[in-house]
Amino acid sequence: MFVRQGPRSIYCAPYATAAFLGLIGQSLGRKEILRAFGARRANWPGASRMEIARVAGAACPGLRTSWLHLHASSGTDLFGRLAQVWEGRPLLATANCLLLRHEVTDWHTFVILAVAHDAVRIVDPLFRPPADGDLGNMELRLFDGRAQTSNQSSRLAWAVDFGQPICLMRWSIDVAPDGRSPN
Repeated sequence: MFVRQGPRSIYCAPYATAAFLGLIGQSLGRKEILRAFGARRANWPGASRMEIARVAGAACPGLRTSWLHLHASSGTDLFGRLAQVWEGRPLLATANCLLLRHEVTDWHTFVILAVAHDAVRIVDPLFRPPADGDLGNMELRLFDGRAQTSNQSSRLAWAVDFGQPICLMRWSIDVAPDGRSPN
């Protein structure tokens, strides 16, 4: 499930969570995910990692989550650390990101789909939906030591701020004794 976020929206956590849940077989539409986060009330402040985990767990019975905090000093360091913890399945991630055109930082939520030594494939609610047959819609690449979106000229391009950790939602789904997922 992909729900696109507007550039002035603070709904990246709900929309990225919806994308993550869709990848693990639990589909929630725009209204459902916003309701689950309580994001339709006036002055909604955004979502914490605890709220993200709560909503994901409520939508997917048996889902267990924990947050891993990765500290990195450069894009190369970050890609190496991601490669060390990568298990080959989607990871919901939060990071303090620098919006390059406006030179402002804020927390952002996205889904990591694949990790390589020179790129990290993601689905990001800020950008256009993925092309047909593709799960991701953006890559993080190395530019001048930074890990940033591969669309440098976009008004929405961002880079990871290494002054804060990137946080990854590690997860597992409990399996019933008969080997079936409780979904």
